[in-house]
Amino acid sequence: MKEEIKKKIQDKNVLLVLGSNHTVPPVKFSTLAHLAYYTQEILSDYNISTLSLWDDELKKQELDPRKFQYIYESDFTFKLTKFLFSLVPYRVRKRLLNFTKLDRIAYSFSVYFKLKKLKPDIVVTHLTYDLIKFCKKAHPRGQHVYYFHGSDLDFLSHNQWQFLEENLDGIVSICQAAFDGAEQKFGPSDLLKSVVFNGINGDFFNEELARSKRAEMRKKYNFEAQHIVFLYAGRISKEKGLDNIVDAFQTCYEQNNNIRFLIIGESKIEYWKEESYAQSIKEKLEAFPEGVVQFTGWIPNNELTDAYAAADISVLASLYKEGNSVFLIESMACGLPVIATKVGGIPEVVDNGNTGILVDVDNLTQNLINAYQELIESPERRKVLGDNGIKRVQQKFLKECMASGFEDFLGKLVMHKN
Repeated sequence: MKEEIKKKIQDKNVLLVLGSNHTVPPVKFSTLAHLAYYTQEILSDYNISTLSLWDDELKKQELDPRKFQYIYESDFTFKLTKFLFSLVPYRVRKRLLNFTKLDRIAYSFSVYFKLKKLKPDIVVTHLTYDLIKFCKKAHPRGQHVYYFHGSDLDFLSHNQWQFLEENLDGIVSICQAAFDGAEQKFGPSDLLKSVVFNGINGDFFNEELARSKRAEMRKKYNFEAQHIVFLYAGRISKEKGLDNIVDAFQTCYEQNNNIRFLIIGESKIEYWKEESYAQSIKEKLEAFPEGVVQFTGWIPNNELTDAYAAADISVLASLYKEGNSVFLIESMACGLPVIATKVGGIPEVVDNGNTGILVDVDNLTQNLINAYQELIESPERRKVLGDNGIKRVQQKFLKECMASGFEDFLGKLVMHKN
């Protein structure tokens, strides 16, 4: 990047605004919080700060108040807003704000008042469309950017998209699929747009570390040398295709009783949001002999390498949408071949036939069976795909790559304004 452009960025105060469920630095599992923190950490030559929800766990850390701004649930503004809107009927809240949860409402208004004081030059709102309105209203003279973390920008209505075109200075997306879908629905746009792929921490997620832990982790989960272990990590929900994943595994298990399945996600059925779906998954899993399928529950982000170390193949079968799956990226970084569906931004992560196998959603269970069987039968194929995945992550999906991409976007933004 030219020094002239770097200087222009350095002259700006950039604020990354996160949604109401995220805290920076991360104190619990939050992909978004980790991504924002990595960006801030690597681009330390610039005046980049974050605004997120305070968590008392942060008391253990020494934090630079110039870099980390917080919304406190104990603040008068937060508590008063929450109380006042508790008196407003649900339908009225929905009509006025487009969302109804009291904590989220209180958080959004707190962000509004915070921004009126801070007045940064550039406001980057992560994830939440509705929060953009609060940010723009609070600080209309700043440059505003929407950092979108999915693949379905076309979920917006035409009125919502028009609002973005009229009020934003740019949009960052984690995949090109999001922009393609928006253009197909809304037509061409003059908004400054940039794709910045998610980036992972290569110090935590790499093949060398995974290999060094493999024997220990296989022993921990009672996997024997001949076992071929499939891995899924993520939300337990229908849109992730977990029932298809399990059904395909069941069919393959009948022919290959040396395969195992490790699931990282909420292990308590009563916490699953889709009750009937949860019950059907529970029944499917209970049909397997003990030890064939294991739930770990949620585990800290920096301990996920343990699961990757124990596994041989990662699988993700999202049905409708998927952005830039960090699970797939981390799996590839650790040398695992991946099986995934051809939806959203997944084909931008997985090079089909080179770093993994992509399957169509149509006839999904049978397609997964075919992919499973291909990798079960060929350890050589698993090795080739895994090795290629490592190279792909190092080239495109490390946190340094992500920060560099965001820096390039900021450069375009400050020059675009001038």
